[in-house]
Amino acid sequence: MKQKNTQKEQSAPVLDGNESVYINLLTDYGLKSVLKVQELAINFLNDVLGGTRNIQKITYLDKESIGKYKYQRTSVFDLLCEDDQNREFIVEIQRIKQQHFLDRSVYYASARIQENAPKGKEPFSRWDFMQKPLIFIGILDFDIEGSLPDKFKYIVQLCDIENKKVIYEKLSFIYIELPKFERLIGPNILQDATNLNKWLYAIRNLHKLKEAPEFLTNGPFNRLLEIAEIASSNDKCNRVVTRPG
Repeated sequence: MKQKNTQKEQSAPVLDGNESVYINLLTDYGLKSVLKVQELAINFLNDVLGGTRNIQKITYLDKESIGKYKYQRTSVFDLLCEDDQNREFIVEIQRIKQQHFLDRSVYYASARIQENAPKGKEPFSRWDFMQKPLIFIGILDFDIEGSLPDKFKYIVQLCDIENKKVIYEKLSFIYIELPKFERLIGPNILQDATNLNKWLYAIRNLHKLKEAPEFLTNGPFNRLLEIAEIASSNDKCNRVVTRPG
């Protein structure tokens, strides 16, 4: 696996889809291939959170949350897990612009909160409504309408409008706009190569590169490259096998 690169080569030409060395992390299959590796999922979550209350261990949960009634939609997440601090995480990647994505994220979080409620008449009657913390992370390949031009990451919690003080910390929404990241950070990635920026660069660009830039060839990102290359090979094999004869 080729990994070394120079600064001049860090913006490699776009490849044909059949020639891609690494899996496209903007696809459900690509992102899930990476995040199903616990080491990478933990690193990703810690880097998105910004290093506060570091996660040491996660437990994968059923990614499919079924609505209570037949008319309710099934919510399928790219990652649903619980960490060693009893916090739950939902990770969802959205490539195509969706006008009501913020509403959708609230629906997903609400569906998960409902799933965590005790089942049955007696258990519910004794429930004091205490919730476990839930963090929704949305990775968007479009800009949110009305968002700030110089900001690509938003952390949203319930707060008082007047004094800006957070009044409820157990429900958080983190939205990351990849196109804005590309405009603001992409050209200067070598000067601002934080771990989060490396993740976002990889998610947006890895499938376009002939070889990985040098800043992605150390630490946990070596493992990311390995998994992304294996997943790409497996995906190509699957497409060859399922291709009509």
